Amino acid sequence: MILSAKKQQEILKPIHQQPANYINKMNICFITCFNKTIFFKKISDYLEETNPEITIYWLSTSPKWSQYLIDNGTNPENITQINADEKLLPAEEEKAKQLISFAEHKNKKSANFIFLSDRIINHWNHNKAEEYLLLATKKIHDSLSTNQIKIVFGEATALHEVLTAFLCEANAVAFLKPHTIRIPTTHFAFFKGYLENNFATEDTLPSSIDIEKAEQQIISVTKKNQKPDYFYINNKRPNYFDKKFLTSAIKKIPDSYIEPKKNASEKSIYHHLFIEQKFLTPLKSLISSKSNQFEDPIEGEKFILYTLHKQPEASIDVLGTAYSNQIELIRNISINTPRDFRIYVKEHSNAIGERPLNYLDTIKKIPNVRLINPTFDSHLLIKKSELVITISGTIAFEAALYGKKSATFAPMFFNKISNCHYIKSPDMIPEILSAPLIADPDSNLKETLSSIISNSFIGSISDPVSYPNCISEENIMNVGSAFLECIKKHE
Repeated sequence: MILSAKKQQEILKPIHQQPANYINKMNICFITCFNKTIFFKKISDYLEETNPEITIYWLSTSPKWSQYLIDNGTNPENITQINADEKLLPAEEEKAKQLISFAEHKNKKSANFIFLSDRIINHWNHNKAEEYLLLATKKIHDSLSTNQIKIVFGEATALHEVLTAFLCEANAVAFLKPHTIRIPTTHFAFFKGYLENNFATEDTLPSSIDIEKAEQQIISVTKKNQKPDYFYINNKRPNYFDKKFLTSAIKKIPDSYIEPKKNASEKSIYHHLFIEQKFLTPLKSLISSKSNQFEDPIEGEKFILYTLHKQPEASIDVLGTAYSNQIELIRNISINTPRDFRIYVKEHSNAIGERPLNYLDTIKKIPNVRLINPTFDSHLLIKKSELVITISGTIAFEAALYGKKSATFAPMFFNKISNCHYIKSPDMIPEILSAPLIADPDSNLKETLSSIISNSFIGSISDPVSYPNCISEENIMNVGSAFLECIKKHE
């Protein structure tokens, strides 16, 4: 992206000559994301009201949420709409292919993973998916270039979000994903790109308060058995008589009929009924509870713990696309695990009833695997395990706080903690099992966790349906101030 000489002079103007809260002219882009759009809109309003030099632009696949933005004061010219039914001219398609090839070269990665990471588009006919990828590429690139976007803030779940991060990396535009750091859940960080391994702000040394918070979190996890807040919020068995379940299903009907015609990120009625089939979840959950699929741990048995990811979820489909087939991954773990170790596979307590009925039975047939009762306390399993393996799950973070060996198949920010490894292949398992624990991990735990906390911010990143308090005045001020600080560091 090439700036005019005048714009370069504006950006290079020394900050100390400006008021403390001044930000040089900066064009920022947000990506609409279902109900989280309401939260992002409030943050964007805060940014524009706090500093008039900031101009907010939007990328949207949803006519519904684009209209919401317009109804709440956004200039329609500042919204780039990506409609799934739009077609490119042959010359435009060719240019989009060139842009994708350039982005692949810069990212040193094939863009094919972007298809596979999307929970809807990975079920499409490939030609249709390819056409949409090229359309989205042109729209996103044109928006970034024409509007001279410096930073994009957004989720990284749907195709257009991950693609935006991919294109941003190739074109020297910052793509920042605000997301909880999990421990503590009261803090969030800005992650670079679509992964969650690097913070965008990593230059703040821990204060005494940060060190104290780190010590408190270690005690909360290892002494008080505390789990992240979202575990308690979501840890409920599905029930047809649950008012929230019924209300959610009813509300989805209009959107599932109207939105998918233009919005590739909205599930169609066909997708709900024949692909995802969440309406069967309470029934399958009941069948599962009546079956004898699960076992309890056996006292004295040496084991590796692998916790299943809920799917579809960005935590596996985006962060760990190469390992999204969990049955195949567990087979590979089995192949690489010594015979004197059992592999304890624990179902995600929030995913009971969501998988096909034969899914868990297939896992049980893998050599040396025990399918552990999902209600069994995961922290007790951590303490008795020889190694905890996950794709990107918080359980590896928790295991590291316990001083146990853990490993993730996706690169994660908490791999900086001693004994928490990032592994690219299951064939590294024997090496990790035989390696000694790093001595005296306590000092490293406090040091690393306090550094994570010092480079994060107090606030909640959510949507008002899941967490109404996210749009409270206090939270918007906390999060908005963090966005401003992040923007200043990227001037």
